[in-house]
Order: sequence, then structure tokens, then C-alpha cells
Amino acid sequence: MRESKLVHTSIMGSSLTAKVVGGCLQGGVLSPLLWNLVIDRLLMITNVLGFSTFSYADKIVIIVQGKFAHTVRDITQEALNVVVKWAVKEGLNISLHKTAIVPFTNRRNTEGLGPLTLCGKELTMLDDVKYLGVTFQTQLEPASAENN
Repeated sequence: MRESKLVHTSIMGSSLTAKVVGGCLQGGVLSPLLWNLVIDRLLMITNVLGFSTFSYADKIVIIVQGKFAHTVRDITQEALNVVVKWAVKEGLNISLHKTAIVPFTNRRNTEGLGPLTLCGKELTMLDDVKYLGVTFQTQLEPASAENN
């Protein structure tokens, strides 16, 4: 069990003491540094295991590639299991409604890529995802000359 901390603040003669149950204060000066120290462990673990894992702030991307759908599914599920194990160890929760699985492929049939689960819940495959303001779509189609 984690030891709880107390935070005390005083503003214009008023003071408040509260128990901190977890996390970093959003917008706090040290919050980005503290988060980077935590997330860095996940990046090291997943990259050592051969996954291509990237992070910007609290957004994490794991890229899995392979020739066969069942191989990609198995590798992706292993990566998800590693993330869950890490989150439990760190006392963190994973937001399932913010988690996206998007297969980037020219193949029409992606059924062999699922089902994938996270924290015991089946994830839905999406046709596109917005990451850091850029929308990525499933179909890998070359840009037409008209769009250039």
C-alpha cells in the first residue's frame, strides 16, 4: 500500500491541507519531469522487448509490424499485456476510452488482427485516430496528384 502524502497551501491568510492519493498535479512545475521519469521506464521495457514505443506527454504509441495478421495480433497483445503490467506496478490506470487500435494496411480484411484485450476488455479496431492533431487513417493509399 502506498503511503499517503499531505499537501498544505496558504493563500491570502487562508490555508488548506489535503491528502494526496496519487498522480502529479496537472500544470505543476515538476509534473512533466516526474511523468517523464515514470513513462521512461515503460519506454525502456517495451523497446528492449522489441516494440517500437513512442511517447509525447501522456500520449503513448506502440507500433507493431509483421507480414501475417495473426503474428501482428500476438505481438500487439503481448505489448498491451506489458503496458498493463507496468501500469499496475506504477499504480496507474489506463483509460480504455482513450485507447485506440488502428491497423495500417492495404489489405481489405483485418479480421485476423483481433480480438485484442486491455485490462480484460476487448478493444475495438478503428478506421482512424487523431494523434497530436494529425489524423491517421487505416488505408494506406498514395496521395493523388490532385491533392498535391
